[in-house]
Amino acid sequence: MERLKEPMGSRIDRSERVAFRFEGQQYSGFRGDTIASALYANGVTTLSRSFKYHRRRGVLSMCGHDSNAMVQIGQKPNRLADTIAIEAGLEVSGQNYWGSLEKDRLALLRHLGRFMPVGFYYKAFYKPRWAWPLWAKLIRRIAGLGKVDLNTPHGYYDKQYLFSDVTVIGAGPAGMAAALAAAEAGADVLLVDENIELGGALTYARFDGAGEVGETTRADLVAKVMAHDRIRVMTDTMCTGWYSDNWLPLIKDNRLYKLRAGALVVASGCYEQPLIFHNNDLPGIMLGSAAQRLMHLYGVKPGNRAVVATANGDGYGVALDLLDAGVEVACIVDVRPDPPEEEMSAAVMRRHVPILAGATIREAVPAVGGGGVRAVKIARLESPVKVARRYDS
Repeated sequence: MERLKEPMGSRIDRSERVAFRFEGQQYSGFRGDTIASALYANGVTTLSRSFKYHRRRGVLSMCGHDSNAMVQIGQKPNRLADTIAIEAGLEVSGQNYWGSLEKDRLALLRHLGRFMPVGFYYKAFYKPRWAWPLWAKLIRRIAGLGKVDLNTPHGYYDKQYLFSDVTVIGAGPAGMAAALAAAEAGADVLLVDENIELGGALTYARFDGAGEVGETTRADLVAKVMAHDRIRVMTDTMCTGWYSDNWLPLIKDNRLYKLRAGALVVASGCYEQPLIFHNNDLPGIMLGSAAQRLMHLYGVKPGNRAVVATANGDGYGVALDLLDAGVEVACIVDVRPDPPEEEMSAAVMRRHVPILAGATIREAVPAVGGGGVRAVKIARLESPVKVARRYDS
C-alpha cells in the first residue's frame, strides 16, 4: 500500500520514523500510526486468525470496535492493534495460529466445518471420562486467544475520584454541542472521549460533495469547547459502564477514575454494521468508516480498486474519498431499489462511477492464498444475476 500526501494523515508526524517488529520482522511507520495502520501501509493485511476455523483476520473498523485486530504485545494478550500507537522497539505478534501467521496449519479446519457445529465441543469428548482432560488441553490450544504469562510482574495501577454536574460521553459533534449547551447553562461539564482528539466522525467522515463541512464544523466546535472555562476534557479515556446514581468508571492509561455525575449525556455515536455475504471476513473487506480512517487519519491508501456497498448516503461519501485518494471505484452497490439523488450521490455520478441500485454483494472471491479479495459477485435483490467485479485488497 502507499501513503497519501497531506492533508491526508492528520494523526501522523511524517518527520519521524518509528521502527517496530511484527511476527519477528521489522517494519516502520510514522509517529502517530497505530500498529494496524503501519502494518497496512507496509502491505501486511493479516493481523490475526479467527477463533474456530483459523481464517485470516484483517482491518475491519480501525477504531477498536471489533476483535479482528487483537494481537499479542509482549506479555499482554488481546491488545487492539487499530487503537495502540507504535513505539520504537515494540514487539508485536499475531494470535491464534499454529506454525506461523501466514501459514497456519490449523487453517485446514475450514474443510471440517460440517463436522463442527456450533458448540460441538460442549457435547463431545466427555466419554470415556479419563479422555476429557486430554481433549480439553488440545481444544484450548487450538481455540485459545493470546497467551498469558503467569510470571508477569504486577504493574502500577491507581484510582482517582472525580465529580461533575454533567458528564458527556462522546466528543463528536453531538457531544461537543451538548457540552457547550450545558456549560452555557452554568453547569460544570466533563467531556469524555475514547479517541486521542475531539471531533468523532468529523475527523474522518465526509458530509458534503466538496468534503469541506466536516473540518470547518470540527474546528469551530473544538475551539469553543477548549475555550470554555466550565468544560473539562478527557481524551483517550474509556467509559466502561453506567451504574446506579450515575457512577461511571473511566479508564485512562493505568488509572481508574471513579466519577460521580449529576447528569449523564451519552453521545457515543453509532456503530457501522457490515453487510452479510459469503466470505465477508476476508482481509481487504472493511467498513467504509475504516477506509476513511486509514486515509484521513493515517494517510494510507486502502487499495487500488474497490467496490463500495451501501444502504444509505454515507457510502457515496466513502466513494468520493476513495476517488480523491486515487482509488478506482469499480461501482457502488446500493441495496435501496431507488436511492434518492443527494449532493454526494450526484457528485459520484459526475465522476462516472456506476451505481447498481437494488443490488447486494452475494459473495467475495478470495485471492490466491486467501490473503485478500480477487472479485465480488453481485446479485440483484429481485432475481439473482451472475455479475463479477474485480478489485484488489
